[in-house]
Amino acid sequence: MALLHPYENYLIRQLPPNAQRAAEALLAKTSLAELLALREENRIDLFLMDQNKVPHELWPEILRAVLLARVSYFEPSPLLDQEKILLLVKLAVETVGFSLSTPLPQIVNAIKADYPRLTKWLALMAQLLAKVKSAQVKQTAG
Repeated sequence: MALLHPYENYLIRQLPPNAQRAAEALLAKTSLAELLALREENRIDLFLMDQNKVPHELWPEILRAVLLARVSYFEPSPLLDQEKILLLVKLAVETVGFSLSTPLPQIVNAIKADYPRLTKWLALMAQLLAKVKSAQVKQTAG
């Protein structure tokens, strides 16, 4: 089952073909909350891995790839509040090996060649965050 929305798939494309199939199936059927629970509980989807004949050692890479794809699937929207935007950006940034304490321009510069969709997504989220913060300041002042 293919998703019709663009998302960052660089990490998925780096996996072996059978692991790519498992990752795409996981992405199609699993919400962000469920993916985070799998990561938090250090739980493997054994059925998915066995069905696609993927060695269980590849699970962390598959989960990481799917988390990044799922996070970047969220379109920047004025309906997102500051907390949700920051959570999505934090998850994306951490998944590619950085922390939120790293300046965003530095992250974008480091990943732009390998993560074209994510680079664009991060820039849009940063713009949205600035708008949301500005709106909050105006609302508080008024």
